[in-house]
Amino acid sequence: MNTILLNGYTARIKDSGKRYLEFGTYGSYGKEKISLELGEDWADLDVYATFISPKKAKKTVKIDPLVDYPVPKMATIGKCGYGAIVFAGYKDEQCIVTCDVPYYLKSHTDISGDESLEEDPTLLDQIMRLAKQIEFLISSTKGGKKGQVAVKLSDEPGDIGWQDIKQSEGTSFIPGSGLKYDPQTTVLSVDVAGEAEKDNTKPISSAAVNTIVGNIGVLLGGI
Repeated sequence: MNTILLNGYTARIKDSGKRYLEFGTYGSYGKEKISLELGEDWADLDVYATFISPKKAKKTVKIDPLVDYPVPKMATIGKCGYGAIVFAGYKDEQCIVTCDVPYYLKSHTDISGDESLEEDPTLLDQIMRLAKQIEFLISSTKGGKKGQVAVKLSDEPGDIGWQDIKQSEGTSFIPGSGLKYDPQTTVLSVDVAGEAEKDNTKPISSAAVNTIVGNIGVLLGGI
């Protein structure tokens, strides 16, 4: 219970060294209440309390000093921070005296909505999903003939059709150092040296290496 002492132009929290009320965390509602103890200047006045939330929303209510009053929901929703309760004493519809007391709402982690935790798909799941997508895209086109392949015809999504496989004419590359290409047989092979030669940077064949090792063995045998 939060008891507030109203005396003249001063509002004080009873039995508390703090200068502000604490109404829990923002968004909480239904637990906090206030009660009033009136000084001489307030005894014969009608007392109204205006709750001003941290979001600057306002709600004014008439307070009966003999009844504990629940903090309205509006005063705690929206955001954390400092709000205020402004008390005003009226007599004959004229405001005679006012004072206010701040209140504080603590923060909390957002709990709105539920989010499920989904595990990352396995590599097999990703492959199967991709295969199904390809199968769907191919099946959505007209059936192709034997020897044709499904290809993407344009940049438009799902624009897939069938085309004949075209044989490449000639070579579209230049063999690098240590390679040779036979255009008649379309065979790419390593260009090796038949024997070890000075300044020859070609790779040497295993047969040539075997010959060199044999010659070294003969020379060592004659020492």
